[in-house]
Amino acid sequence: MKSYGAVALFPAFIAFAIAMLILSPSWLRWASIQDLQSTSVVARKHIAAAKLPVWVNTQSGFYYCKGSTLFGTMQPGKRMKQNEALQSGYRPWSAQFCRQQPE
Repeated sequence: MKSYGAVALFPAFIAFAIAMLILSPSWLRWASIQDLQSTSVVARKHIAAAKLPVWVNTQSGFYYCKGSTLFGTMQPGKRMKQNEALQSGYRPWSAQFCRQQPE
């Protein structure tokens, strides 16, 4: 039985890879206008969520979203924006980031 080394199989692998690229145009799909628009919508939502007010309990290291029963009640605490709280090392109490309420 004849043994083929890895070096001998390399050209066959390259040919196979090129054939897959040519025959599978979905691999080469460019971003469409709709993809870019949906990405900008997601980015705007994240930017808006970063500016939401939160109440930070400076002793525990947690923050509470507006609308929570603990918002503004936990002492010692202070009010700041969600992105500032995250950058300062505080964590969300519910383990989920605050989201903007639908209008």
